[in-house]
Amino acid sequence: MTLQQSGTGEEVYDYGQLVKGANINFRRSDGKVHKAVITKLDPPGYVTVEWFERGPTTREEVKY
Repeated sequence: MTLQQSGTGEEVYDYGQLVKGANINFRRSDGKVHKAVITKLDPPGYVTVEWFERGPTTREEVKY
């Protein structure tokens, strides 16, 4: 991720290939791998992902 300045002075982040709505494989700290969806891009260096595991949707903020 890189930080750029827009013409208005606003901070604009380049997330590379990470985009909201992208399907990813997410490895949890316990080693389990889940198919997840990126639901939010949070600067600097965090994304929020959601996945389904036995019922309700699980959401977690992840540093990349």
